Amino acid sequence: MIANLGAFLYDYSDMQVGKVVNLSATVVNAAKATIAGFEAEVRALVTDEIEVNAGVSVLDTKYDEFITEDPAWPGDGGCGKQVAAPRTISLKGCELPRAPKFQGVFGVNWTHPLSSGAEFGIRADYAYRDKQYFTQFNREIVSQDGYGLLGVRATYTAPQGHWYVTGYGDNLTDEEYFVTVLESGVAAPGTVVPQAVVGAPRTYGVILGVKF
Repeated sequence: MIANLGAFLYDYSDMQVGKVVNLSATVVNAAKATIAGFEAEVRALVTDEIEVNAGVSVLDTKYDEFITEDPAWPGDGGCGKQVAAPRTISLKGCELPRAPKFQGVFGVNWTHPLSSGAEFGIRADYAYRDKQYFTQFNREIVSQDGYGLLGVRATYTAPQGHWYVTGYGDNLTDEEYFVTVLESGVAAPGTVVPQAVVGAPRTYGVILGVKF
């Protein structure tokens, strides 16, 4: 068995962030933020043929200081609070983008040698990702709720490993989720028009490989 554990605390000053200035997006050193987290990974050989692995990641992020303009204010203002001129808000206390509070993975791999010298194996993996926001404004309409993905692979490897064939299935539960969500730059003031990239649906396939 192998176990890896890690804890971290980052205190950022002059963090590079995307900021809206006069309704134009730019990247500046404008924010202070704190990121704390814990990670654990375990890999164990249960028998000569069965190996399991598991991992978890716990994350807590927040802006300690970030003043910016919000084109959608005072519509869907997310977590921002108005502090000055119209559309100028403070994002203090908001979560950083793409920072789910929890992530976890679990996998099982079974490999069985055949009498011919070939090898047959099956692997199953499940990965879960907690809710995340895709922009600093933490809007519900520009976020993704927690979801999990299940995948399975079966592989036959010829003697001496010269070639192999793998059949696979990804996202077997046909989970619907977004890989990313952007805010349209042409939305009317006070509104948000999300533009999303959808994750791959249930997918099957076969891979044939040759090793030289």
